[in-house]
Amino acid sequence: MESLETTAISDRARPTGISFPAEVAKAFGADFLDPERCGEIVLAWIHPGPAVCPRCGLVLEGRSLARFQSFGRVHCRECGKFFTATAGTALHKVQISPSQIVLIAYLLALEVDLVEISRAASVDPETVRLWRLKFAALARGGRGK
Repeated sequence: MESLETTAISDRARPTGISFPAEVAKAFGADFLDPERCGEIVLAWIHPGPAVCPRCGLVLEGRSLARFQSFGRVHCRECGKFFTATAGTALHKVQISPSQIVLIAYLLALEVDLVEISRAASVDPETVRLWRLKFAALARGGRGK
């Protein structure tokens, strides 16, 4: 398995440089669908740089960073904004887990049939179709919304 470049964030390392869906296959391994690992992959995708407040740009540290990395609600001590890691991204208000997102991306990269992907990820085929469009928009430089 090709090793991924890592950047230290708090006490844990997080992979960087992963795009969806074509590059997600490079992260494949025994822990591929581990919820924590999938969360790290998704965070690296939507936030390639440091975790920051979307309003004032304050770099998150300590408990705020830990909450951000676990997709919890964060309160910026600088400007007072409440937000999550998905705010302002293609994943804002998404109702599927990071594991499902990674699985859908991986199976799309393998060109698996949409119905089979929906069955494997426990989502509607329309959800898979929309994610395929979202990934394509992101690959073209769009926001994927």
